[in-house]
Amino acid sequence: MSSISLRVRGRRPVSVHEARKVVEKVLKEREPELTYDQREALKYLEKFGKLDEEELEEAREKLRSVVRDLTANERTIEVLVNRLLDVLPRDEEEVKTVLESAGKRILRRADEAVVKEILEVVQEVAERLEESEEE
Repeated sequence: MSSISLRVRGRRPVSVHEARKVVEKVLKEREPELTYDQREALKYLEKFGKLDEEELEEAREKLRSVVRDLTANERTIEVLVNRLLDVLPRDEEEVKTVLESAGKRILRRADEAVVKEILEVVQEVAERLEESEEE
């Protein structure tokens, strides 16, 4: 059996949900023998990367529209959206912590309405994930 070896074709931020899809596709196509680290990474992705593509894209669009009010930098927008979807903050302080990770300037631009709007979108996603786990 072979181990996984991939070439980088491009760089863009992805969420844990997207990463799981990519890894599953590679595993299906190649059936490689995984190293310990790769097995652990796969366990993590399976545990936390549960959104399907449609739910993920819907949540991304909602979050992008809110985060665009904070910065015009597309890469920063993508990084923030992915972090929010990966972390799924449970309260306003956690949202502020994620925003601050992209810089104090972004956090200063985020008024209470923006923080609450982000939290609402993230809570919708978290509720859908909980419902799918119960099924």
